[in-house]
Amino acid sequence: MKIKSAVLALTAGLLGSAASAQVLVHDYQFLGNLNDSVGSLAITSNGGVLGVGSLTFGANQGPTLNAENSLVGNYSIGLRFSLSNLTSYRKIIDFKGLASDAGLYAQDGNLIFFPATVFGAATFLAGRQIDVVITRDSSSNLFTTYLNGAAQFSFTDSSNLAVAGSLSPSSVPFSFFHDDFATAGSESSAGVVNEIRVWNGALSASAVSSAFAPLSTGTPGVTAVPEPSTYALTGVIALTGMIALKRRKAKASASAA
Repeated sequence: MKIKSAVLALTAGLLGSAASAQVLVHDYQFLGNLNDSVGSLAITSNGGVLGVGSLTFGANQGPTLNAENSLVGNYSIGLRFSLSNLTSYRKIIDFKGLASDAGLYAQDGNLIFFPATVFGAATFLAGRQIDVVITRDSSSNLFTTYLNGAAQFSFTDSSNLAVAGSLSPSSVPFSFFHDDFATAGSESSAGVVNEIRVWNGALSASAVSSAFAPLSTGTPGVTAVPEPSTYALTGVIALTGMIALKRRKAKASASAA
């Protein structure tokens, strides 16, 4: 059974603080190919079907980005995607070359980082396109998530759970929608990814709000997620102990299965 620990830190940066401008270094729009529209680093396919502006993938077929070392622990990543299955845990981003259970997950319609067991207030639905942005600041080790532009949770990543593990001296892996070997790949979902963007540092909250063109609430299959209030965020954090216990048990059961 895995040992799970939680460390949570709220900072002014969670709801928006001044930060130096970060540069978009990679942009994958899946326009019938895996090319980088900003840089020259193609993303790696693990299966799936390319469309015009989409990559439709099955379970454990999400793409992998072998990024440069400068992005090991200082980055922002934006994903526009939908998942077909949100029951229990479904991995969104793996940082350790599929060798660890740690990572960003969807869990019954919430964003959650395991094993820190911090989770977002807003929920989303299977099959609905959403925007998720994560940021990690190497100077503070602060890791923050956003859903459709709204801040969800933040924690101090003192254990380097969201620091990408080296694959080679020149690249580091970010695996998307692909579960780890620790759970035999059982915690994944099929889905569609429309765009993946990578910046060379932690975006400010105000920059995140414009990281993607806004999702249209009038478009079928797209759900707007309201901005959580300060009270709602505080309430979620206050309840972390109780709810995390339930989620830890669910994760342990899934891992033992």
